[in-house]
Amino acid sequence: MVKRSRSFENKNLLKENTFQRYVYEQLSYSNVDLLRELFPTGYLDNGKNIKVIIPEFPLQENHINHITDFKVILSDGSSFNIEVEWSVSKFKSHGKEVYNQYYANGKGFIITLDNDISLDYINPDSVSVIDPEKLSYWFLHRAKHIVDSTISNHVTDYNSRTKKYWVVYLSKSGGSYKDFIEKGKKHKKWAFRYPSVSKKYLMKNIFEIMSGDIVIFITGKYILNRKFVHGKSFFTSGKIVEVKNGYYCDFDDETFEKEEWKRLKDTLPKARYVSKKEYMHYFDFKYPFKREEFGLSEDEVRIPSYCKEEYTKMNRLGLLKEWNGFIDGVMESLNGSGGPVEVSVDQFNAFLSQYRLSESE
Repeated sequence: MVKRSRSFENKNLLKENTFQRYVYEQLSYSNVDLLRELFPTGYLDNGKNIKVIIPEFPLQENHINHITDFKVILSDGSSFNIEVEWSVSKFKSHGKEVYNQYYANGKGFIITLDNDISLDYINPDSVSVIDPEKLSYWFLHRAKHIVDSTISNHVTDYNSRTKKYWVVYLSKSGGSYKDFIEKGKKHKKWAFRYPSVSKKYLMKNIFEIMSGDIVIFITGKYILNRKFVHGKSFFTSGKIVEVKNGYYCDFDDETFEKEEWKRLKDTLPKARYVSKKEYMHYFDFKYPFKREEFGLSEDEVRIPSYCKEEYTKMNRLGLLKEWNGFIDGVMESLNGSGGPVEVSVDQFNAFLSQYRLSESE
């Protein structure tokens, strides 16, 4: 008897962690109105907002061990658990004991695509059903990024996509410049705080940082005249790095944390010390970078300034369009507390051109 070829039509090629990634991204940068569509009624009442999202969080209460897909901590310190399942019936693998301990009575809920079965111990109010088409369209949009990220984790020097260029503003008064010089360069990594509610869109940019991308760290002086930052020497220098490992989440790393948090980590349960952690979203970079590839003679890139008359003339002639676009990106990062902002390759080259101009003077 001839053995039939293995059919891929029935293979489970899309794993549940893809659905979990969709939920994680929605939790991270959706506004409150969209989150209320995602959550059952009552979880984001009274102006609450998400402060921390902890994936795959271990729960150990009353000798009942369980790893919830997401532990969500809100701005008022309250928290709840989220379990992501293709269908409600899949929750049977966890059982009634886990549900009662970690999801019943407002302690958490299930996000699913199909409320296919009524388990007598699950309250219908603790089930949130997502439109499968939303996941389908999201995956259509994100598939290449997800596949590229996976391959780049397993294959050395995989060019996952055309490299992107990101600007990150470093504040001398706020301490991020010192953190970069004393900690970031030493450990060859950088981390971001959760953006403020009004800047949650920057989380999309953080997720997008991948191996091979270029990040330009920019610093400057106190801003005196917002209207003239493009010409005046507010931004004074920059450092270029190449991303080695793209975005990842780390809830235990101590590199950029204050000493008080390190002491809390040794004394508090994980849910409590993680809720007080400032930096959770990371990427690793190569340093020093190969500056000769960019025609640079030193690590620190000085940024020139123009007198107001010269700047006005050059701008009127259209000679500073891409340079202004680069500075606009830096301003957006500054206003977003140092979140990454993408700039085009032409804007990056304009940045290099400004440096070379100042070097030839």
